Amino acid sequence: MIAALRPGTLLAWLIQQWVSITGRRVSLASSPWLDGPIGTAKIGAGIYHEYARQQGLTVSTGDTAAGLLSDFDQLRSRTFAPERVDREIREFYEHTARFGFEVWSQWHGMLAPFARALVALVSRDMEQFNFPLTPLETSRGMTSAIVRLVEPRTGAAPLAGWHRTSALTGRVVYAGFYTVCTPPKASVPCVKVIFPVPHGATTVLLRPANQADDSLVLHSSHEGFGGSGFYRMHRTRAGGIHVQTFPLTERVHVYRDEQRILRTDHTFAYLGMKFLTLHYKITRRDLAAREEGGDGRG
Repeated sequence: MIAALRPGTLLAWLIQQWVSITGRRVSLASSPWLDGPIGTAKIGAGIYHEYARQQGLTVSTGDTAAGLLSDFDQLRSRTFAPERVDREIREFYEHTARFGFEVWSQWHGMLAPFARALVALVSRDMEQFNFPLTPLETSRGMTSAIVRLVEPRTGAAPLAGWHRTSALTGRVVYAGFYTVCTPPKASVPCVKVIFPVPHGATTVLLRPANQADDSLVLHSSHEGFGGSGFYRMHRTRAGGIHVQTFPLTERVHVYRDEQRILRTDHTFAYLGMKFLTLHYKITRRDLAAREEGGDGRG
């Protein structure tokens, strides 16, 4: 049966088995900083409604002021001061729906062919982590939709969804959930990003850092279990949760360039070796609309 599977399906199954066998078995009740949505066979846009149905939440997609974080001050700690971050960056995180994106991909080094093969074989099937393999895939931009998941009795939104697709191909690039948590080893609030995958989830915990130029860096260092970093979770048929940490790191640098344009450089590395950087140009939707209406591009 295994031999008859397509290469991508077989590879995804092998990853699941590796996490199940070598990963740490955890109780999400005692490790709530890891709790979050778990995927089924495919991910895509339907994951938000599926999770809302499981948790008794309401899905809202029409809020043009919605953001990834309800309050940027949630990240305040002894090592991070939110007031030192450029106000446009704070605005982006609190009201992400007001912004649009252009993105370019830059693949690096000896790991790039392996990473690209994973995208082509695995990501396409599960509709998650569809990183652009060529500049053409994002030549028409990337759509961005913020999904609010609301507790109906209190109006609180414990998680925000960020759904991004390639405008050219229509493929899902990311279907993520965003919130803030404080992992025990990091001991400071981190941005928590959950990407459901089949029968599991990939969770990235990013520690915020101030920069001298008022820009923001979010970094997932490989600190081991309980720290910032990259976690791969798998739910077994018996319902147990197994977690493995990966030496994969991400660095997200959000800044304004010399022309005061908001940009992001999002770099991925494995064992310290960079293999992909996504470069974003971030523009307010009202400004982009004025430019397209004939105000000119300068």
